[in-house]
Amino acid sequence: MEKRKRDQVIKQKEEEAQKKKSDLEIELLKRQQKLEQLELEKQKLQEEQENAPEFVKVKGNLRRTGQEVAQAQES
Repeated sequence: MEKRKRDQVIKQKEEEAQKKKSDLEIELLKRQQKLEQLELEKQKLQEEQENAPEFVKVKGNLRRTGQEVAQAQES
C-alpha cells in the first residue's frame, strides 16, 4: 500500500512537471503567436491592396515617389 501511494505521488509530480512550461517554452509560444498574428495582418493588407481600385494604387505610388524625391533633395 505504501509503495502504491509512493508511485502515485511520483506519477503526480511527473504530470505536474509536464504541465508546467519552462520560461523558454512560454517565450517561444508568445513569439510564435506574435509571428502568426503579424503574418495574418500582412496577408489582410495584401488582400486589401489587391482589391483596391487602380486610382488608389497610383495615388500611393505618387505619394511614395514624392517622398523619395524629397529625401534625395535633402541629402
